[in-house]
Amino acid sequence: MELIPEQGLTFAALRQEFDALVTRAFSLDESRAMLRLLYTLEWPEAVFPRFADDCIPAARATYILAVAARLAEGEPLQYVLGKAPFAAYVFSVGPGVLIPRPETEELLAWIAEDYRDLPEPQHIVDIGCGSGCLAVSMAFLFRSARVSAVDVSAVALAFTASNAVRILGTGHSIQCLELDFLREADRLPAADLMVSNPPYIAADAVHEVDLHVQSHEPHLALYAPGSDALVFYRRLADCFRRQEAGRFYCEINPHYAAETCALFDGLSGVEVMLRKDITGKDRMVRCIKKAP
Repeated sequence: MELIPEQGLTFAALRQEFDALVTRAFSLDESRAMLRLLYTLEWPEAVFPRFADDCIPAARATYILAVAARLAEGEPLQYVLGKAPFAAYVFSVGPGVLIPRPETEELLAWIAEDYRDLPEPQHIVDIGCGSGCLAVSMAFLFRSARVSAVDVSAVALAFTASNAVRILGTGHSIQCLELDFLREADRLPAADLMVSNPPYIAADAVHEVDLHVQSHEPHLALYAPGSDALVFYRRLADCFRRQEAGRFYCEINPHYAAETCALFDGLSGVEVMLRKDITGKDRMVRCIKKAP
């Protein structure tokens, strides 16, 4: 990387150098989106440059191009910065934990929308909590609820615990539980609201995943073991079947929407609803089980 002049760079020159690096691994549209997100996360009070001749100070330009050099190797921006936006918050993330997705924000919005007209849940369980984006957001949304954040990964639980303290404070209501859900589902605490964004890509279907995601994000959070993409949903359906009443919300693999719904449709007394995401893909399922 060339030395930045003391007077800094014009925005046009900075963007040209940024794009030249980042497009080694990403598209031009992705490069432009990442530059804007970089500004949002690192300088939230700053106004994103609007004009080609806007001056970017030398220190800031140097930092931005150092980030671009890592992006040129295919590393996700959120890992480079160690943070990712989700709903109203910014979560700490890093290798070993899945980067929060906009689709998961849509799932959270659906839950919030439904509970406007319902009593707050008493106990929430987030199965496969990852960074804690859902668990922490729901603990903020439902202040009186107890929240259990469950994951097989100690790394993910460490991120959840750290994000909970940073966003909610030390008096938060989240309990982290390390648990191998497929083998230890019986240890799962009872809850009146269950949520999950489990691994839903079969291990033999890696071609469905973007190369950058494959190379950097945790396979434990992406891929279901073996060739059964629905193995987690079968276990989730069994857990929900044992609940006396409550609600369950989850993200799904759009390729298996009908099959996933069928797992829950077969449960006695359960009402199942499928919802599309903003791109029009079948992405979320809600199950309601009323008390007998």
